Amino acid sequence: MPVDCAAATDGFLEADLFGRAATVDAGSDRETRGLLELADGGTVFLDNIGAIGLALQARLLDFLENGRIQRVGADAPHTTVDVRLISSADPDLFARTAAMTFSEDLYYRLNVVHLVLPTVSAGPEPPQAISH
Repeated sequence: MPVDCAAATDGFLEADLFGRAATVDAGSDRETRGLLELADGGTVFLDNIGAIGLALQARLLDFLENGRIQRVGADAPHTTVDVRLISSADPDLFARTAAMTFSEDLYYRLNVVHLVLPTVSAGPEPPQAISH
């Protein structure tokens, strides 16, 4: 399940990921399941992970450490799920940890396998000459 972290505010993203509890304050008597719960046993791809704020970063770190889902507006965790997270970020994410705008703990938790992909060119590259 792909999620573009830069496409929504942290509040919407938090509800999309963790779900929402049925609360009188929110005016809804229905609870909703989040993507992490729906993806139980599968994988969620968080694109542009560096776009999320520190509070949501802390919530994701807690999820990664214990697998518990606590829906937005709930008083206690709802369930435990087994979800693999894959994330992408721009190259300056490590620098953002030094600037304390991205959680160092979350960075190292996500950075288990680090892949650097080359940028995609606008068109096909010309053939390279082979010299002997």
